[in-house]
Amino acid sequence: MPHVNIKYFERQITDDQKEDINNTISKLLQRIFECDDEVISIALEPIHPEKWKSEVYLPEIINRSNLLNKVPQY
Repeated sequence: MPHVNIKYFERQITDDQKEDINNTISKLLQRIFECDDEVISIALEPIHPEKWKSEVYLPEIINRSNLLNKVPQY
């Protein structure tokens, strides 16, 4: 705890960028949740743009809007 799953349009992300994502998000979560780095998990999930609406937008943004901390403006 906590677990973060980042879904994004498919694109190449370098190992350095992945490390930067992990370090930046982990530091924030450690501070906010007062937890050790070892208990944090972060998933990067590429989604094909044509599947975004059916796999992300409808099930996670529209149908679970009550859980959103930040709402997209598209």
